[in-house]
Amino acid sequence: MTHRNRTSSLIIISWVGLTITGTALFALLVAAALGLEVPLGTILLEGLSWAAFIIPAYPWAGAIIIAMPGFRYDLLFGLVGSIAPFVSLALTARFIDGVSPRVGGFPSLGVFGPMSGAIFGFFVTFAAAAVVVAIMKRVGAS
Repeated sequence: MTHRNRTSSLIIISWVGLTITGTALFALLVAAALGLEVPLGTILLEGLSWAAFIIPAYPWAGAIIIAMPGFRYDLLFGLVGSIAPFVSLALTARFIDGVSPRVGGFPSLGVFGPMSGAIFGFFVTFAAAAVVVAIMKRVGAS
């Protein structure tokens, strides 16, 4: 495994960038929750509800991993990649919670029903998690 034991300008710039990104995402979500006109924050809150507030934690955790002495690339890729199964699971839960408003925009989805939508969502979640684990193992082995 590749370990980093010294501080470089790339690590510092990455840490600052990830910290600012997480803070900006959090500010967008708070502004949208307060009713301000923030399109990205509104989209995330409508699609993911309260789970959208977990998304800023990903860049913040990435900043912590990068700042650790001897950080490992496989942990970083695992963290970054884990957002895919999380978002997939959160969207599946929102779909199950209220199927009719989401099907209204796509009438052809009504044929499949909520159970097949849930099964498909969970399949996508597990597939995304399996891909993330496979990439982590591959990155960790190199």
